[in-house]
Amino acid sequence: MSVVLERMAENLINKINYINISNDKHTLFEWTKFRTSQSYILDLNQIRKNEVENVYFHIEKSDMKIAYIRKENLIYLVSAQKILQYQILEAILDQINSKFHETFDLDVIMSYSSVSSSAFKHFKHVIENDILNDFHKHDLIKDLLVYCKTCKKSFHLFIKKNEIEHQKTFPVPIVYRHEGHALICFIDKNFVLRGTKFVRITG
Repeated sequence: MSVVLERMAENLINKINYINISNDKHTLFEWTKFRTSQSYILDLNQIRKNEVENVYFHIEKSDMKIAYIRKENLIYLVSAQKILQYQILEAILDQINSKFHETFDLDVIMSYSSVSSSAFKHFKHVIENDILNDFHKHDLIKDLLVYCKTCKKSFHLFIKKNEIEHQKTFPVPIVYRHEGHALICFIDKNFVLRGTKFVRITG
């Protein structure tokens, strides 16, 4: 692990605002540093309306980043300080999804007509200890140094290892937005940067 990535992972738990696992109607598990805000509830209600599965979505707000994904009728969401790149947030969600299924027999639990969030309260220990505090031990992220010719600066690009390992064609294009513009970075199967390209943004 690079020094920069190690520093990013250090005290990761203090860089996370909240984590939520829910279905279309109810929250099953919630971890948060703060009292639940009205903005958080509105974000969650809006996210539940998105029925697309197995695709990561990102929301950038003035004071935080949010990443979420819907898998098998469950929605996994994490909110963090803006210093964390989205690939790190996605890696956290990958771990949450995996550990949630390892910890609970979801087929049995979700078969009941009424499921209380109390059934999942012990998952707090897994979140804090196995996922956030031990994030650096799981070797989930690669750190690449990238030079942007547009702003003439170098920056660290954090890439999920499984983002590259699960691909069938290379190089893999990764878009990095920074300082008002974006750069496409082309990564080969050995996590070597093969080139970059300035890209215009709309939307």
